[in-house]
Amino acid sequence: MLKVIRDGWIVTQNEKREIVRGDLVIDGDNIVSVGGKYNGSADVEIDAKGDIVMPGMINTHTHVAMSVMKGVVDDLTFQGFLDKVFQIDSDRTDEDLTVGTKLGCMEMMRGGTTTFVDLYYSEDVIAKAVEEAGIRGVLCWCTLDEQFTTQNGNPVDNAKHFVSTHQNMRKVIPSIGLQGVYVCGEETCVCATEFAREKDIPLNVHI
Repeated sequence: MLKVIRDGWIVTQNEKREIVRGDLVIDGDNIVSVGGKYNGSADVEIDAKGDIVMPGMINTHTHVAMSVMKGVVDDLTFQGFLDKVFQIDSDRTDEDLTVGTKLGCMEMMRGGTTTFVDLYYSEDVIAKAVEEAGIRGVLCWCTLDEQFTTQNGNPVDNAKHFVSTHQNMRKVIPSIGLQGVYVCGEETCVCATEFAREKDIPLNVHI
């Protein structure tokens, strides 16, 4: 499918980082022309006059399924925040996670984000919603010491299972993450790091 975005201000990524006015031509998944006037026909044409055409932004710190929880944990101490969030997390269903994920994906795409890096549990549920939304996600299953988790089973084992069962997805890169030094002891950190190195996948460290 050939798509033309016409008459926009294009933020290029060439050596001079030029901003040019003109047409952007996309053939399938490839950008084939940047700037100038495209005189050919296209399957889809978008009028971008007065708009900016730019590469998609990358959000490197998300908990996308929590999009529906905004404002729920304001005005609390850090420990109070953790206590409340952990309780809410333990009660959430797969449907809750799906709704939150789709809402978060829509918000990001509307703002120009096309890729995000996520840290949460139940990334298998989130992965399905991300694929349906059409945004790219690096989904890092959250690991922490078992004594602190609301997950069923060992978080590191859960992350390993997620990565092994979600390869070759169109929009999702499955990975592993550490929730933070306040709930991750040395053994958890070492196990997650060694697994990331073994599988050559990103390791998300939540700060």
